[in-house]
Amino acid sequence: MLAHGSGRSYGAEFFAERRRRRLSGWLSYTWARTRRTFAGLNEGDPFPDGYDRRHDVSVVLQYRLTDHTSLSGSWVYGSGYPVWSGTGMYRLSGSLEGRNYESFLDYGPVNASRAPAHHRLDVIAHFTKQVRWGERTFSLGLYNAYNRKNPMLVYPDSDFEGRIRWKKVSVLQLIPAISYQLRF
Repeated sequence: MLAHGSGRSYGAEFFAERRRRRLSGWLSYTWARTRRTFAGLNEGDPFPDGYDRRHDVSVVLQYRLTDHTSLSGSWVYGSGYPVWSGTGMYRLSGSLEGRNYESFLDYGPVNASRAPAHHRLDVIAHFTKQVRWGERTFSLGLYNAYNRKNPMLVYPDSDFEGRIRWKKVSVLQLIPAISYQLRF
């Protein structure tokens, strides 16, 4: 079955950039709101869509120590995405449609909750050298330098007493990076 509905998106963006010989960088901020409406979902009331990212901030800086060495860093922040969360749990005894069920979640309004915000800091050092046939660059860096466990997936589960607990799955944490680049 296909459901037909409507959606509305709006927002604002801010961007500032600095270009200098030694210190360059930029700052950006985005505020965005996206709502969806389906007659057969959420009692026809509008709800936040998965693209409803209220706040998105990026700060990027590059500092040239010498003609051959530079340091870069970027910090990003994003508010949590909408989540359709459980508001209660029902316990059943017996079976339903031939399956044995002990309990199931009762979901409230569509996307009424939000996953936790995510943020990280990435840093990198570039070492460049001119050679007769071009240029070579060796880079060392860290992705998510302060090792934050940003959840990629959030889902409900119940504990042994039947209370709803949110489980968070984090995959990418502190990751070292190394690269070697040749330009000719």
